[in-house]
Amino acid sequence: MILISLIQNIAILVAFSVLHQMVLRRREKGTLPYQILSGLLFGGAGVVVMATTFQFAPGIIFDSRSVILSIAGLFGGPAVAAAAAAICGAFRIWLGGPGTWVGIMVIAVSALLGVVFHYLRGKDERYMHTGWLGGFGLLVHIIVLALFLALSGGVGFEVLRRISLPILLLYPAATILVCRIFLDQEERLSAEKALLESEEKYKILAESSQTGIYIHQDDKIIYANNRFAELHGYGVEELLNMNYFDLLDPHDRERAQEIKVQRLSGGDAPQRYEVKRIRKDGKTLWCETVAVRIEYQGKPAIMGNIVDISERKLAEEQRDGFVLKLQEALSEVKTLGELLPICSHCKNIRDDKGYWNRIEAFIQERSGTEFSHSICPECAKKYYPDFKLYDD
Repeated sequence: MILISLIQNIAILVAFSVLHQMVLRRREKGTLPYQILSGLLFGGAGVVVMATTFQFAPGIIFDSRSVILSIAGLFGGPAVAAAAAAICGAFRIWLGGPGTWVGIMVIAVSALLGVVFHYLRGKDERYMHTGWLGGFGLLVHIIVLALFLALSGGVGFEVLRRISLPILLLYPAATILVCRIFLDQEERLSAEKALLESEEKYKILAESSQTGIYIHQDDKIIYANNRFAELHGYGVEELLNMNYFDLLDPHDRERAQEIKVQRLSGGDAPQRYEVKRIRKDGKTLWCETVAVRIEYQGKPAIMGNIVDISERKLAEEQRDGFVLKLQEALSEVKTLGELLPICSHCKNIRDDKGYWNRIEAFIQERSGTEFSHSICPECAKKYYPDFKLYDD
């Protein structure tokens, strides 16, 4: 009978632990509303276990309130422990009987020991390891059992003889179990909070970025930042669920799709490549794309960012045109550097097609050199002696 009653109390404890986590899951721990509600829940659980208790004798009861209140102090701190202890204490006084004041001391000591370990945990998290938790539960219930010696008429010794072994075996184990439930929930909430903070930071960074950032999955755009939408001339909402490859120039789509397949299959896909993109208004722009494979909601996806390089591409085209002209000019200079057939009388030059050209026309055509015509002193004397063009 004793063992069954204690096991029932432990089952209530486990159910309460789950309920506590469900009710307070979305509340910020440490705030006043959290502490008030947590104290009420712990106190209510204490009342439930006292109402379904093992009665050793009229007015002398034993239950798992010591586990509840010690954990209230350990995880909730002084405020939660005090609220829960006040509720349990009031109910114990209402129950009455010769064991009332011992019951009050059990409530106070259990809550106090929980608060002490609460502060120890704040200094060193190792107190939350399984061994320490077991030691904590054992310490609480050794002291609780010792308090029963305060019962008058030697009843305390009889109590210890009958319930000490079940209590010292079951309640430290129950303490570990319930603490692990609370710790697991704390870890989950901490991980969720860190994830939310990380997502918020990434969102702020992405939305303020000067590069276009996108995620596409199964070829559908599932995320686009403002800059990505701006580069394509769309609103962000317009882009969502649009086929990503519809934004690419038709000449670049096949190559981009091949890169996507390589990346998703773990092949040797280029991380950085250039494609021409199509805006909503039909205009095109050159963009450099950097993309990686990610997991999004359990499925593979592509995340990338793009930078507008249209001005750079235009500069490259102008540079390439200039280089081509230089190469053509060098080719013409090379032509001028070869052996030229020239008439010994009229000085006309024969080109590579066999035609004779005036020397100035031949050089001007191949080098771009402009000629101005004049007459030298010797020719002036020979052909125009009457003009005396060069006489001092």
